[in-house]
Amino acid sequence: MNNNKLLIIDLSNFIFRAFYGVKPLFNKNKEQTNAIHGVANMFLNLLKQTHPSHVIIARDSKERKERKDLFEEYKGNRSAMPDELKNQIEPILKMFNLMNVCQLEVGGQEADDVIGTLVNKEKNNFQSIFIASSDKDLMQLIEDNVYLFDSMKNILYNDERVFDKFGVLPKQMIDYLALVGDKSDNVPGVQGIGPKSASKLLTDYTDFDGIYINLDNIKSKSTQEKLTINKNNGVLSKKLVTINQDLELDYDLNCCSTSISLNDELESFLDYYDLSYIKQRILSEN
Repeated sequence: MNNNKLLIIDLSNFIFRAFYGVKPLFNKNKEQTNAIHGVANMFLNLLKQTHPSHVIIARDSKERKERKDLFEEYKGNRSAMPDELKNQIEPILKMFNLMNVCQLEVGGQEADDVIGTLVNKEKNNFQSIFIASSDKDLMQLIEDNVYLFDSMKNILYNDERVFDKFGVLPKQMIDYLALVGDKSDNVPGVQGIGPKSASKLLTDYTDFDGIYINLDNIKSKSTQEKLTINKNNGVLSKKLVTINQDLELDYDLNCCSTSISLNDELESFLDYYDLSYIKQRILSEN
């Protein structure tokens, strides 16, 4: 499969960014549609920007997630999804079904783990893999031919870009997040260790285990104390931010092409949600 490109889309990330990034829109039935419009546009833009040979959408499971079993407060700081967005989820899923876009979901797992497993299984089969998301957790998956693409900011993250932003390499992102935590997911990290301290510690001692092996060599007594007192939170955080790359996935790459046909059902759907310009894009770009 040389010279081919795989595009993997983090659907939840896509939906939230579309909903909050596009002003409220309504169809003729007064149903809010800004997330549907935004996701459709972002999807077609991505195909144009990355020119993939294959595309797969990764979805979060509706079931209770494994990380919640590990830490009940995981993502506990997030407010409930507003009804205005909740009502647009099923239409978005229906739209991708009508477009015949390959979608993957695994019970009890997050989209991150589906993405991680896909990358692990396919990285040697494709010239390039693009992960469409702004989620920094996914930076741990970046390799020579694996990139994180923030399409809304048009930033393609590779080793160099990650290092410029965080002061660590992608292979150190798990340990970096274990130290600093992640407020967006309510991951505690090691209290008192901020981004600069974490970057320096990982520069000096390579990884999480290396830091603790060399605890007595750390010059700052204050840093030693913080690392000692909050080690358990660091260990827990590392488990929470580590993406599973070994799920059982059921998919057929032959069914994951990027070709979109404007069938009657899709046309009816686009008309219902006032997406005539999406219809024109599909016609003109195929």
